[in-house]
Amino acid sequence: MEAQRFVFKPFKVLAVLVSLVFHPLWWPSLGLYILLVLNPYLFGVNSPAGRSTLLLQVFVLTFILPVVSLILMKRLELISSIQLKDRMDRIGPYIVTMIFYCWLYLSIRRDAAVPLVYNIFIFGGLITLCLIFLINLFIKISAHTAVMGALLAMTWITFNVFSHETFALDLPGRGLTTWPWKTALIWVIAVAGIVGTSRLYLKAHNLKEIYLGYVLGFISQWIAFKILF
Repeated sequence: MEAQRFVFKPFKVLAVLVSLVFHPLWWPSLGLYILLVLNPYLFGVNSPAGRSTLLLQVFVLTFILPVVSLILMKRLELISSIQLKDRMDRIGPYIVTMIFYCWLYLSIRRDAAVPLVYNIFIFGGLITLCLIFLINLFIKISAHTAVMGALLAMTWITFNVFSHETFALDLPGRGLTTWPWKTALIWVIAVAGIVGTSRLYLKAHNLKEIYLGYVLGFISQWIAFKILF
């Protein structure tokens, strides 16, 4: 029995790492970083300092401040665990995160340097948070897979609606390499599957909550696109 637990332990560690690496709080910053790598001039900043400042602003609002708020809630015993395993523990953190997302969106929506595609991404994230908050009052839903559904929608919107048929990456040893957009779509689908599988393996959610997250994230981004485009 001990040997059996030891065999499966590496898979649990891997699932935890996947959950941390692809945590929902990373994605506003990670999405911005990806767009800056693919096209740094899209944001009207063409210097490393300008890109770093923009990334720092987003990172502080959507990661640092929500995490600090979460730690304070735990210290004040407003929540039982920072892992938010209990459905009701998620109410306060969701409200705080929605406030910071709203702050970010209001800051960038009239900034001519921020492209429409990123405005849609953040607005879609705000819609996702609002819907998850409401649904969480009745049942749990996977925020991890909601982000994956949103990422899948934004990949499709970016490369189809905004007519980006290819993207380029500067790979070590190969230089600037051009890839078809379908390659990005395949990567996103693969990552989404890995994230969902990890959440199931850790028993953080059941299959219904996983699929509901995918659907909700995708629909939220589509709603944001229809409103802003």
